[in-house]
Amino acid sequence: MAIDNTWAALANTEVHYLPSAAVGDEFKIFVALPMVAVPQGKKVPVVYVLDANSSFGIVSDIVRGASLAGLPHAFVVGIGYRSDGMMQEAFLKRSRDYTPSVMPEFDRSGGALAGLPNERISTGGAAAFQRFIQDELKPFIEGRFPVDATDRTLVGMSLGGLFASWVLLNQPEAFERYLICSPSLWWDNDLLMRLPTIWPDRLDVRARVFLAAGDLERDEQVRARVDAAPVAIRPLLQAFRNARGQHLLAEHVEELARRLGAMRMPGLQVTSKIFPDEVHESVYPSALSRGVGALFSPVATRSDA
Repeated sequence: MAIDNTWAALANTEVHYLPSAAVGDEFKIFVALPMVAVPQGKKVPVVYVLDANSSFGIVSDIVRGASLAGLPHAFVVGIGYRSDGMMQEAFLKRSRDYTPSVMPEFDRSGGALAGLPNERISTGGAAAFQRFIQDELKPFIEGRFPVDATDRTLVGMSLGGLFASWVLLNQPEAFERYLICSPSLWWDNDLLMRLPTIWPDRLDVRARVFLAAGDLERDEQVRARVDAAPVAIRPLLQAFRNARGQHLLAEHVEELARRLGAMRMPGLQVTSKIFPDEVHESVYPSALSRGVGALFSPVATRSDA
C-alpha cells in the first residue's frame, strides 16, 4: 500500500493505493476527511463511492455541504482505479467489477462504448469485488480513520448502481444505507429483476435505501437517443435497446422500489425519486443531493416519485 497526497485536488483529501488479493488488481482509494476534526474517541459515518475516478469530487462536495446544513459529518471513501487520464481503462475494470454475472455479448462488444471496439471485456466479477470491499478495504479504512463501522453507505450509479443493487439484494447487512442511481438492472436479461423473491430467509432487513432515475430514462426517450448515437457504437446500443429491459431504467427503479416497499420490514426504509427532464448523463448530481438528505435526515420518507 502506498499513499499519494500530491494528487489531491480537494482540501483535506488523501489518496492511497491498495492492492487486492480478492480481485488481483490495485485500487486507487480516495479519502475525503470531514469538514471538522473528529473529536478524540468519537466515530462518524463513512460513505463508500463507486466510480471514484469520475464521481468522487461531486460526492464528497455534496456530503461535506450537507454537513454544513446540519447532517452528520462523514468520511467519503472513493473506490477508483490507477487510470488517470485513461477512462477507457477504468471502463474496462468497472465492467469487470460491477457486474454480477458473465454477459458474453457485452464481453465481445462492450469495448465499443469506451472507444475500444476490438477490446474484449471480462464481466461477472462482482463477488470478488465485494470480497475486496468487505475483507480488504473496510478493514483498511476502519483501522486508519475514526469511522463508525455500523454506519456505512454505498453509492453507485449506472453499472455502479447495478453493483449496489446486487449487494443490497444479496448481502444487505454489508451497508446500512444505499444510494442507487439509474442502476443497470437490464444486465443479463434483467437478472436481478427476475429474482422470484427478495430475502426469502430473512425476517427483517435494516437499511435505508434511496433509489433514483431520470424521467428521460424511460423506454421511448432512450430509444430516440440510441437512434441519434454515433455510428460506431450504434449497433451495440441497438442490441441493448432490443434487449429486454435495457431501455427501462426509470421503470426498473420504480419496480424495485415497489418490491422493496412491499416487504413491510420495520427496519427497511425505501425512498424513491424520478427526476423530471433528466437523462442518464445528467441525473446523478440531483440524485446525490436529494439522496444524501433522504438517507441522513432523522426521518426518511417512503417515496416522493
